[in-house]
Amino acid sequence: MQRPTVPSLFFGQATFTAAVAPREQMVPALRRMCRNSDQVPVYFYGRTHPILDLFGGSAAPVDIWPVQDAGCLLDGLDGTERPNIVVEHDPAFYAPCPDLTQVLGLTLRERVKERSATVAYVATRSDPYFEEIAGVAGRAVVVERDDPFIPAGRR
Repeated sequence: MQRPTVPSLFFGQATFTAAVAPREQMVPALRRMCRNSDQVPVYFYGRTHPILDLFGGSAAPVDIWPVQDAGCLLDGLDGTERPNIVVEHDPAFYAPCPDLTQVLGLTLRERVKERSATVAYVATRSDPYFEEIAGVAGRAVVVERDDPFIPAGRR
């Protein structure tokens, strides 16, 4: 019996992709993004970072920038001209000011339009803040946790 193939998660060049997937599937996609880049990508993360923990910087060079909240993230985006940006979603980004969720999403989308940046907004689970960001992303991807190709102990 032939097993159906699961499409590979990828982040296309000059796109804004919001993706929810188990970290075991997210890390290979981020590695490919880093390898295909002419410049070192910048990786923004908050207080929780399960994808970064597994990614561990061993796959490819990446500049890791911790941020406290969405305001700091917006400042960090203003401070970089990098064409490749990864943001690991943390709901705590938006606790001080939930109104910045929409602003951040629009800022990331504009980065793609104006500078042809590749933006990966990644998470291991969705929440209302992530959904709002995904609403303005050019592409949203959700990989279900009960995917039969992910070992049960790793879901």
